[in-house]
Amino acid sequence: MYAFSLGFVIFISIAFQVQLRSFQYGIRRSMGAEVVIEFEGVNLFKFSEMARYIQIYVPQVSGIAFLSHAISPKLHVKNVTLVSPGRYQEVFMGEFRAISPNYFEVLDKNFLRVKKYNRESRKYSLSGALYTVDRNKIIVSTSVYSCLQSKSFADGILLVIGLITDGIKQTVENVRYALKPSAVLDAAPQVTMSKYRGITGTLLTSFPSLARLSATDYLSVRSLMLSTVSLRVSSKVDVEFVSQMMSKYLRRSRITEFHIREDGTTVQYLGIAERIIGFFFTFTQVITMGICFFSLLASITANVSESVKEIGIYLCIGMTKFQIHRIFVWEAFVIIIASAALGLVVGLIVGYSMQLQNELFSQLDVGFAFPYPQVVVISVMAVGAAMLSSFPPVAAVLRLPSITHILRRTT
Repeated sequence: MYAFSLGFVIFISIAFQVQLRSFQYGIRRSMGAEVVIEFEGVNLFKFSEMARYIQIYVPQVSGIAFLSHAISPKLHVKNVTLVSPGRYQEVFMGEFRAISPNYFEVLDKNFLRVKKYNRESRKYSLSGALYTVDRNKIIVSTSVYSCLQSKSFADGILLVIGLITDGIKQTVENVRYALKPSAVLDAAPQVTMSKYRGITGTLLTSFPSLARLSATDYLSVRSLMLSTVSLRVSSKVDVEFVSQMMSKYLRRSRITEFHIREDGTTVQYLGIAERIIGFFFTFTQVITMGICFFSLLASITANVSESVKEIGIYLCIGMTKFQIHRIFVWEAFVIIIASAALGLVVGLIVGYSMQLQNELFSQLDVGFAFPYPQVVVISVMAVGAAMLSSFPPVAAVLRLPSITHILRRTT
């Protein structure tokens, strides 16, 4: 009874923790940095002024990265497609964006999963390799790379830009460019990257390449609008201060269409909720052990009553009362630990299967929530329950006047 009750409690505990951690992981990955400023549209000239202000007046910021808006119908682009050599496979891309040279160095690397990368990425960085001499380099997700059935980075990829030539008739002219990937990602902070087929993710390149590959004549890099500016703050205590300073600066600069994300409070509340739920299930586990303790006490009492003659023989061969108590304590401890181990294994197996299902549906690589507090509580309570259940019946037998009384006692 204790094994199955404990298994159910462990399973429910893991399921709740996996859901909370998935939500927390999703929030942190969508941000990627301590402070994230989202804009409706800010060009690089405005950004340079903001970066200068941060460098002088906000020294708490240790790094700045930026991300462009996706090329859209404003540039008369209807769709973006990647085609494999020979046009055997094609993938429609959801977004085509440009990143700064230090993009992945500023963002949180805990959410970055790299499948493979080229020599330039090893020499410089993942995002810095897009700005090397070789032109038309891109970063794609593993799902896109596998759909195109590319074998190596030497295999070229064809980028097809559907350019709207007539807005009324909606006629589209396809413009093609030859590309080569510089890195393949399983997951990334702030942008969508996935290793599961069905999610194409975001196509990333440099700002000069995005202006050149947009199929728009005379498009300047300064014409590309930024959607996100990410700020790396070294100390967590300075996050709120940096957020307030940036809000004041943007209002003074008459930039009204912005949103500052500082989700540290939300993550903190989720952490509190996780601890409360962990305490609740630990308390439930204690109650379960308390209920099963009476069954254990009855079993140990019956066992001691049947082993009265054995206790008398132990005394005859010179064993002390402490040694006899220790024998029955170990017996009760083995019973409890065996039941707890069985329940723990069942709960972990079912909980791990739930974690795999959650990873498949949410496509978030959340680590397994092993219930360490519950395991510690199980070990401590096993020792306590073994002593409490075995000591009273054994002590009642050992309090008899002599060994003769013990040997003559019947159940």
